[in-house]
Amino acid sequence: MANLDNVQKLKEILDLMIETISSAGPTGIPSGHFYAQLMPYMSINMYQKLTEILVKSGRISIDSHVLRAVA
Repeated sequence: MANLDNVQKLKEILDLMIETISSAGPTGIPSGHFYAQLMPYMSINMYQKLTEILVKSGRISIDSHVLRAVA
């Protein structure tokens, strides 16, 4: 059951990241600025892994270190 809880928590974090990036609109949000907001809650390695998951799943794009939601 613990694994299911962890998966649910991971999904919630990813959903919140997408929501925040989407709220930045078409101009996006600089990756460093976004990480600075998340720094108290996760390491840089975790942040990079999560953004990689979002890029590979087609939910966000990264161009010149700017994150944008993909419609």
